This record gives sequence, structure tokens and C-alpha cells, in this order.
Amino acid sequence: MTTTVTAMEVVSRFRRSPSAQTIYQNWLASEHKRHVVSVVMRHEARTVLALETEEILQVCKTTTHALGNVKRSQISSVHSIRDWHAPFATMHVLHFITEHLGKLPTWEEFRAAAQQPPFSDMTWTPARDAIKEAIRRGSAPDDARGAMRWRIGNFYYSFLREQYVQAVLRDIGVPVRQHPLADALFRVDCWAGDTNIDLYIGNPLYRKEKEGRKLQARRFLNDSRPPFRTCGLELCTQHIFGEVHLPGRDVIQRAAEQISQQRRQ
Repeated sequence: MTTTVTAMEVVSRFRRSPSAQTIYQNWLASEHKRHVVSVVMRHEARTVLALETEEILQVCKTTTHALGNVKRSQISSVHSIRDWHAPFATMHVLHFITEHLGKLPTWEEFRAAAQQPPFSDMTWTPARDAIKEAIRRGSAPDDARGAMRWRIGNFYYSFLREQYVQAVLRDIGVPVRQHPLADALFRVDCWAGDTNIDLYIGNPLYRKEKEGRKLQARRFLNDSRPPFRTCGLELCTQHIFGEVHLPGRDVIQRAAEQISQQRRQ
């Protein structure tokens, strides 16, 4: 298995789906996404393919809690931030910063990098503008800031869990690959051969959003020839404040067996 995934590899893989090709061409032509396109198409996924489980576990043990002291009740009324998206998906920026640092960042390292060019224009500035707009519309400043930390912090935790699952799959012998283009545009978290792997985070606030993206992906990828296979893996988490909770290896082992069986068919 090669140690790098390029955007063009992703484009080539999904070329078998006419619908995916239409989505890709529309994305390329979007004036709103012009800067996003240029950055994503240059991105090479390398560090994320080499992350080891112990490295990820160490980050989970040492990182500052990404949600801080934010209470769920604080974000319930700030809908504009609870459902906020910047032109650059937060998962894009997490990938970019990981490659820039050459390692999986702690929450503190991610925040520090996100405030510096070129990443600040991707996340930090749009987030700050969204907070100001929420306050202008009547939200309490603490609630607006807390809602944004909750939003981005949950994306950060999702990224940790997804990288952990993929590292364990590699340990087991499943050659998973990933790239932010596949995630953001084709709604595929990672893949192994012809199997697309859907990772669902067990967070009730974002499960519907995540599942909606996956159902959409399955619909437009249904026209793929030859067809793709799909393996779904829900990453159920406990809710204990201040700790990162990862799925058990037994859950990942069952998914690995399903993927391996599909690859043999």
C-alpha cells in the first residue's frame, strides 16, 4: 500500500459513478468554493495514514478537554452556530493541520495552529464572525462563544475517534485509505478496496446530520459501475465529562471481518 493519498486518486476512484462526477464538476465550477478547491486538490494525505494506535491514545489522554466548561443548555438556543459551517469544512482543517504538524494535534495544538495563517482564514476568522453575528442577533456572548467551542470541539473529537478506528483497522490488516476530498465531497470517511466505510459518531446532536450525509452518499453512489460496497460502523461513546471515549476493539474487529469478507467476494 502506498503511503500517500492524493486528491486525484480520490477523483479517479469515484469516477465510476456518473453522479459523483457531476458533483465533482459542480464543485470545481463553484465560485464560492474556488479557494477551497485549490487547497483541497493540492492536499496529500500522508501523516494520517501512518498514525499508530498508541500515538492516538496518548493524545486522547493528554489533550485539554475540547468542550471546556460548556454546558449543553448553552448551545440549545444558538441555532446559527449549532448548525454552522464555514466554506472550509472543519474536517478539512483538521486534516491540513495534522499534515502541517506531522502528527495528530492535541486540542491546544489545533487551536494554536488554527489561529495562524493560512489556517486562520479557514476556521478561526469565519468562526469569530459567526459568533459576532449570533451576538448581534441577541445571543448572550458566553452562549455564542460556548456554542462555537461545542461545535468545533465535537468535530475535533470525531476526528480523534475516526483516526483511532482507522489505526486499529490497519493494525488488524485492513488497508484503509482516506482523504478530506472523499469525506467532504463524496461523504466517504475512508475506504478499503471497493468498500466504503461509514463511521457514525454516537452523538445525538450530530448523528442525524452525519447519517443524512451518508444516506445522500449511498443514493448518488448507487449508479457506480462496478458497484461500491458499504460497511457501517457506529462509534458509540459514553458521556463522561473531560474524557475522550473510543469504541472497543471488538466493535472494530467485527467491522474488519465484514470488510475483509467483502474484499474476498
